[in-house]
Amino acid sequence: YEDIEKSLSKISGKIQCIVSNENIENFIEFGKTQSPELTDYADGVDTFDFLLKLN
Repeated sequence: YEDIEKSLSKISGKIQCIVSNENIENFIEFGKTQSPELTDYADGVDTFDFLLKLN
């Protein structure tokens, strides 16, 4: 599929993550979806920043 990034951008609001072995923007490697890093933010939200702004 040649224009995958364009197609994904059209439905990006409906996609939680992209799992792939291809070099696609913001993809997650197979086997890593349930092992987030400190800089991986759920739904693109920096949780610590969000919590700090609650005060």
